[in-house]
Amino acid sequence: MPYAIAALFDAASEAGIQNLRRQLAEYAGSDTVAVARPHLAFAIVDRLDPEALEPMLREFCQAMPPLPLNLAAVGAFPTAEGVVYLAPVVTRPMLAAHARLCQLLDEAGAPPVPYYRPENWVPHCTVAINLTREQVGGAVRICGEADVFHTDQLTQLAVAEFPPIRLIYKLPLRGAIAPSEIAGQG
Repeated sequence: MPYAIAALFDAASEAGIQNLRRQLAEYAGSDTVAVARPHLAFAIVDRLDPEALEPMLREFCQAMPPLPLNLAAVGAFPTAEGVVYLAPVVTRPMLAAHARLCQLLDEAGAPPVPYYRPENWVPHCTVAINLTREQVGGAVRICGEADVFHTDQLTQLAVAEFPPIRLIYKLPLRGAIAPSEIAGQG
């Protein structure tokens, strides 16, 4: 069973994204809304020992401050799953955090699947899935009119098994390192 390691939004941001998901469910049908909490997946791995990885992730989270995240665009993946997502502005601190997490997973023998490797990663927050080709355009329009395009914060890192989604644990991001230091600029 695969596992996801994902950053979770602060409560106010999550509420706004959930409101958008409700609008999309009304538009396209309840089975088209992403069922997981709003998140930014940093990695998907095919196999993992979550308990063995927890101390390493706890240390990572102790050093990592909450990450500012500016949702700035709407996108759709050109796949049969009919996925519509919100895309953040990609920042050096975000890329550095992702690269460091992938390095830790590699060291733990749980490398991310190819789509989540640093050279392939497309940061996104899924808001609808299983849309028909005809519904994708309408969902993108609804997203474009939503009040979700502002600066948010990623405040926790979660480890979950899926499907079905089962949260294993979540850890707060609480580091005091300046974002420029994370990116290797400080």
